[in-house]
Order: sequence, then C-alpha cells, then structure tokens
Amino acid sequence: MPHKTTHSIDIPPFPTGLKEAPVQRISLTSILSADAAALADLKTACRTHGFFYLDLADCPYGNALQRTSSQLHSLMHAAFALPQSSKQQNAIGGPGARGLFGFKKAGIVATDDVHQRRDRGEMWNVSKDDVLGQSDRPVEYPTVIGEQAVLFEEFDRTAHEVGMCVLDVLADSLGVSREELRGRHRITEQSGDHSRLTWGPGDSEAEGKASTVDDASTRITTYAHTDFGSVTLLFNWLGGLQIESHEPNPKTGQKEWQWVRPLDGHAICNLGDSMVQFSGGQLRSGKHRVVAAPGEQAKLDRYSLVYFVRPEDDVVLEDLTVSPNERDQGGKKYKAKEWIEMRGRDLGNAVKSD
Repeated sequence: MPHKTTHSIDIPPFPTGLKEAPVQRISLTSILSADAAALADLKTACRTHGFFYLDLADCPYGNALQRTSSQLHSLMHAAFALPQSSKQQNAIGGPGARGLFGFKKAGIVATDDVHQRRDRGEMWNVSKDDVLGQSDRPVEYPTVIGEQAVLFEEFDRTAHEVGMCVLDVLADSLGVSREELRGRHRITEQSGDHSRLTWGPGDSEAEGKASTVDDASTRITTYAHTDFGSVTLLFNWLGGLQIESHEPNPKTGQKEWQWVRPLDGHAICNLGDSMVQFSGGQLRSGKHRVVAAPGEQAKLDRYSLVYFVRPEDDVVLEDLTVSPNERDQGGKKYKAKEWIEMRGRDLGNAVKSD
C-alpha cells in the first residue's frame, strides 16, 4: 500500500507501459461479509497466480493495518540506519538471533541462483512469539524495535486474524473444516509467524533500466522464491515486486517476470508452500522476487513490511483434503519449522536449528 511520501521524499509515479501481472483486487470488507463474488474471486486467485490485492478500505481490520503499517514504515528508517556493527549483533546464524529471527545482511547468494549474484536487501525478522512474550529464547532486538512491542503486537494480531479470514474461505473451498486449518495456525502457539521489515538501497544507475536489462544483469533485492508458510500480507510503497507469469509466453515458451504495481490503501496478499501441501496441490504458491523499482522510483531506497502467517512449528505439512489414513502414505513429510529452516538455508541464510 503506497503512501504519497516516504520519509518526507516525494515518490515518483509507477511507470506506465510495463508488463503488469493480472492481479485481482478483492475487498476485505466483502470477504468478511461473505460476498459471493468476492469469495469466488479469492478462490480463483489462489488457484492461479496465488496473489491478489486486498482492499483495506471501510473495515476496522483494514483501518488498523493501514495505521500500524504506516507507523512501522516510519520505524524502519531508524532500524536500518543503525551501524552495521550494531545490526550484526542480531545476525541470523549468530548467537544474537534465533532461527530466521534477527537481522539479515545484504550480500547473500541463494543456492539455486545460476548467476551467483549477491542480493542487495537487508531485513529485520521480528518473531510474533517474541512480541507476544511466548518464546523460550527471545531475540534481544535493538531498542528502536524492542521499545515498539505494543505497536508490533497490534500489527501482528490484526494481520494474523486477516490471514485466518483468508484461510476460512479456502477451507470452505477445499471441503476442509475451518477449525482444521485454524487449529494449525493458533496465534498462542509457537510458529514461524513474524513481521519482516525490509530495506533495499536506491540505485540511480538503475533508473529507467529495470524493465530492459537481461536476467543475469538484474540486481536482486530478494531472490526468486515461493513463500514458506500459509498466507503473506505485504505492504509496500515503491515498485520492485515481480511475480512469475502463470502461463508461459506463447512465443518463447518461457514464463516471464511481471510487475506488481503498489496500490494506495491495499495490501498484496499471497499464499505460501504450506497451503499447497494442505490443499493437495489445488492451491498455488506463486514464485516472486524483488528487484530495483522501475522508472524514476529506482533512485529511492525501498522499504516494505510483511507479515507471514505460518503453521505452528510442530504441524506436519500434509494433504488435509484426504482421509487421515491416506495422509500416512507417500514420501517424507516435513514439520513446519523444519521446512521453514530448510527453505531459509536455500536462500543463503546461515539458519541454525534450536
């Protein structure tokens, strides 16, 4: 959800003429009121791209998300302006972090990147369990983050409940009881849920070039990936997000990267790998990445805020649309925490298991 300004700097408009992904706009108010058209659009989006815009207008949950995301956007500037030596005290893989929770520096290389590019983005992963005081080994975040626990708690609880509303619709679509999905995502239980603050440096050299460079020359802020969990809510102010097309280009036979334009008053919502497993492959976890913002926006630092709704740590990722006996068949099944940590390592993070 873009703002007119970011840290008192005017944001240039998102360029026209780019190949944009056909992402459906769906009203949160309409979802909560069980509007038939909105529910049908949501189900279709989750079976195709796995992405949709969530219109937050005229809704208490939406109003709270807009307000708290704006406040956290302001906090991000101070959090990323800390000296590297200070941020590294919470570096993922070090003693000041826990699993994927803590600080992720720039310069990581994903294991599957054929071009071996180093990413350009920094992240603070702030655990929901740390915020709610239910972690066995909480991360000691820097003061600029730690002193805003009340703000993080309101954002986390609201985003989590919005995620649950999305899961309710998908449970109905799959013929699975709502309680069965909700019971695997209880906010009171330890999980990989967290708020992610992200920053990518502006690049005046990339201004106006992001839509024309080849893949090997593309400067990566966040590597191409599918999300690890169930539901993701993204709040961004600049362009840069791209998703992989659902179908290949008929001329080249290859899938293409398509831009996702930030929309005022909207979050960008997508599904993760857990929902692919829980649905027996009926739902889609769309591949996406973050690159330099297009057009004149490229020169500005890029901040974004994400909330990840993930299954509880001990939940087995399995097909819920079949009988319990059928679930026991097949190959290896991962628990949510195991899967998240493995996928984190794939993206080049030095994740250590507890």
